[in-house]
Amino acid sequence: MRLVVFHYHLLPGGVTDVITHSLQAVAAGRTDLRTITLVCGREENTWNVVKALDEVGVPVELDIVPEIDYTSPAEAAETAVARAVTLERLLTRYAAGDALWWVHNFHVGKNPAFTLALSRIARGAYPPRMLLHIHDFPECARYENLAYLNRVAGESPYPAGELVRYAVINERDRSLLADTEIPACRVHLLVNPLPEAPDDRPGPPDRARLMDACARFAAETGQSFTPDAPLLVYPVRTIRRKNVLEMALLARLADGANLIVTLPGVSDAERPYSELIRHAYAAGTVPGVWGIGRQEHRYGISFSDLTHGADAIVSSSVQEGFGLLFINALRWRVPLFARYLPVLDGVIEVFEGYPASFYTGVTVPLQSPSVSSPAAYLRMRYTERFDALDGLLPRAARERLDAQLEAALDGPGIDFSLLPAHMQHAYLRDLSDSAFAEEVREANNGTLRTLAETRRRECPDSTERVGRMFGYGAFAQRFDAIVQAFDSSAATTPSPAGSPAAGSGGCERFTGVQADLVRAFASLEHLRLLFAPLGPQH
Repeated sequence: MRLVVFHYHLLPGGVTDVITHSLQAVAAGRTDLRTITLVCGREENTWNVVKALDEVGVPVELDIVPEIDYTSPAEAAETAVARAVTLERLLTRYAAGDALWWVHNFHVGKNPAFTLALSRIARGAYPPRMLLHIHDFPECARYENLAYLNRVAGESPYPAGELVRYAVINERDRSLLADTEIPACRVHLLVNPLPEAPDDRPGPPDRARLMDACARFAAETGQSFTPDAPLLVYPVRTIRRKNVLEMALLARLADGANLIVTLPGVSDAERPYSELIRHAYAAGTVPGVWGIGRQEHRYGISFSDLTHGADAIVSSSVQEGFGLLFINALRWRVPLFARYLPVLDGVIEVFEGYPASFYTGVTVPLQSPSVSSPAAYLRMRYTERFDALDGLLPRAARERLDAQLEAALDGPGIDFSLLPAHMQHAYLRDLSDSAFAEEVREANNGTLRTLAETRRRECPDSTERVGRMFGYGAFAQRFDAIVQAFDSSAATTPSPAGSPAAGSGGCERFTGVQADLVRAFASLEHLRLLFAPLGPQH
């Protein structure tokens, strides 16, 4: 078997890490793997990925094909369709023999010409086996990407070829895709693999040294750190979906615990939100330390000291594909306190017997000392957000959104994550009003009590359990099952000569999938104002 792996780029983090770890896992478990070819659109960081694959035991080749790199949504549809014809010709050279194409995020809307070319190749005269690995759905509130994709590739760009299989990274996504017209037997769960954690647990952390390092960092950056308060560590980039101010609110109400958020957001889209959080820490609105990540060594500590020395690893994220942080808490043997997400549905048993506590939301009054009667404002902003989706949302989905909004606004309280970031910040500042703080504390008394009970509990060694579910061996077995599904398919021969040829413009597809997924993802939780762009005035 020849593996041909496609992705737009191999930049650090995210999907690139999954690709690297997946190939290490698959190569370790197969004897029939002859070569691995990596095909991406830009050269940046590719050397590091190839180097990481040095020891897999089979030759690794790298091809840079600039035509599959990200493209701009401003591109004319005619230009993109013409590029798709070129891409068909470029890509078909990888289809000979026993090739298995492993394509990551094939339809996310970053290069619709690539998506269209893949669809046509899938229904060409001699298609390769094609595993379409979905990490993110454009139907999940990525509506600009979705519109660009549809202008070029047409609606529902889900190839229906006999040699096409789909892989998803969590049980929620598997269930959603299997509930469409795609046969369930063609949808496979391929949970992200985790390399074996290094045995770097330093023993009992030097608490005094850790607290001193955080205090010195806070003093130098003008932040408010309390050396004798609990340490809640949230090791993430400061981006909107991480919902940092919600955990800040809980930290303020939980006896003034220190909240440690490690890294800033760096993209143009996330920088305004990250700057808002930096300002909140500098003003003393959030207790703890922000931005110490990758600077720990200057203060005599390591990232491991920070995570292993935490009273709890915390997360208030409202959107994850996999939830690596949750699993890392087990590997670090530190208690976990987190907002529950549907992506955990298929793996929640890994936390059984472990001090991991999950909450479902944080309720705040529908007004605060500085924000009076915001319901009309929220209704207007959410309605604008819904209206912008005209042409993408079926009528029934829009009606469901309107009903969800009214239900959220019909009462004295609202889930904090449904507020826009600048309003979350105002509520956080208003906790300085003792009466308001007590009202919020009372509304979330159970959650705060759970947080207090979770901190610093003894953690069992979960290495074996995590390995069984997420280790390289488990991943290799899942991948083997997909290969067997290809091999056992009744239709393993090429399409007849009368089938649409590559480049002809014709391709069979599951035409109703996109509409089903748009309806499934059309909910208030995926359209939070928290995700809206944050203007410079905030």
